[in-house]
Amino acid sequence: LEVLEARITYLAYAPEIAAAMLQRQRDVARWAMACVVHGRWTADGGATRDPLRMYVKLCRISAHLRNMNDFSGAWALTLALTSSLVRRVVQPERRRDELARIAQAYRRPAGQGQGQGQGELDPSDDTETLLGRLVELFSPHSNFLVYRTALQHARPLGRSTPRSVGARGAVPLIDVHLHDLCMIQDTMPDTVGPNGLLNYQKVVLQAQHIRATLENQDNIFYILPIAQIMNLLKDWVLPDDKTLNEEAMRRFVR
Repeated sequence: LEVLEARITYLAYAPEIAAAMLQRQRDVARWAMACVVHGRWTADGGATRDPLRMYVKLCRISAHLRNMNDFSGAWALTLALTSSLVRRVVQPERRRDELARIAQAYRRPAGQGQGQGQGELDPSDDTETLLGRLVELFSPHSNFLVYRTALQHARPLGRSTPRSVGARGAVPLIDVHLHDLCMIQDTMPDTVGPNGLLNYQKVVLQAQHIRATLENQDNIFYILPIAQIMNLLKDWVLPDDKTLNEEAMRRFVR
């Protein structure tokens, strides 16, 4: 009954939850691409345009999000930073020296590095090295093995809170969980045996994935309400794909 209840609860609310999380990932990725293309946080701001500095900053923000166990946010920024549109504007292969000089400003003095947990990243690492580790984290190789391992070992955000079942303090990749549910649904029969009995193993597997997804909704993220950031995100108008591509072509350095 507990298994079936979890399944019914998920089916009742999952479409809205999944759609909202997927839309959030797309919006964050598009916002990050727009920041790099415009070279500043807002399209019409008065700050000097600097796509390279925005590229380095967003790469480090992505690393911080991963260390906070916000895999969804880190994945969205990684998608943006590895997109052909951003790579066309930044051209990291041709501008390694410039990126290194910018990244140097973010390096901490020796002995001031943060303690690294299992799989966590050091945001002061070289930009391309950091981005490479993020790409490796979200690689689909071996059915997202690296990501699944990181999620399994994710610690509560308080760090002093003892790790317990359902209290990992993580925002998972909803894409991977939906993929798992689709695979279970498509590859396992609903009934087994000549009498058409319920395939209880399939129901249990579905319930396990559903319960893991629902439990992550109860996690608490301690995010300070910084007015400047809240107003920035509230007033930001996301450009469409055509506008972004046209702007990127204008800023493309041949």
